[in-house]
Amino acid sequence: MQHPPIIENAARDLAALNKTDRVRRHTAQGLRDRIDRQTLARLEADLAYLDGDADEARRHLSERINDLHDEWDVDRVVELWAGGVGLLGLVLAASTRQRRLLALSAAALASLVQHAAMGWSPPVPALRRLGVRTRDEIDVEQAVLKEVRGDWERRGPLPVTVALR
Repeated sequence: MQHPPIIENAARDLAALNKTDRVRRHTAQGLRDRIDRQTLARLEADLAYLDGDADEARRHLSERINDLHDEWDVDRVVELWAGGVGLLGLVLAASTRQRRLLALSAAALASLVQHAAMGWSPPVPALRRLGVRTRDEIDVEQAVLKEVRGDWERRGPLPVTVALR
C-alpha cells in the first residue's frame, strides 16, 4: 500500500528548507533533488512496514528513528574535517620545522569560518555528492517517522525550525 499524503507532506517540508537551510541554499538544485528523492524513497520503504505486523512496524520505525538521531550531518563532518586537517598541519609543521605547513591549519580554519558564516566550504559539494545531509533534512525524515509511529498528531506542514535532537 502506498502512503502518498505522508510522502507529499515530507516533500513539501524538504522543499521549504530551501529558504532557511544555508547549506541547501548553496547546494546545486540537481543534487538537492537527488538527496530529497533518496530521503523520500527511504521513507516509502520505512512506511511499507506499516502494512505488516504492527509490533514489527513500531520496532522498525523506532530503530530507524534512532539511526537518524545518530546520523552525522554535513556540519559535523565539516567540523571533523577541519579539525583533522588543522591538527595535521600543526603536527607536520612542528615535526618537520617547516612553518609553511601551517598553511594547512590556516586553510582548514578559514574553511570552517566560511562554512559557519555561509553554509558553504570547499568540502561541502563533495560531501553532498556522497549523500551527507543537513540536520534539517534528517529532522524532516525523523519527524515523519515519529508522526507515523504516533508520537504526536500532525496538524499540517511541519515548521521548518523543528529540532528533534
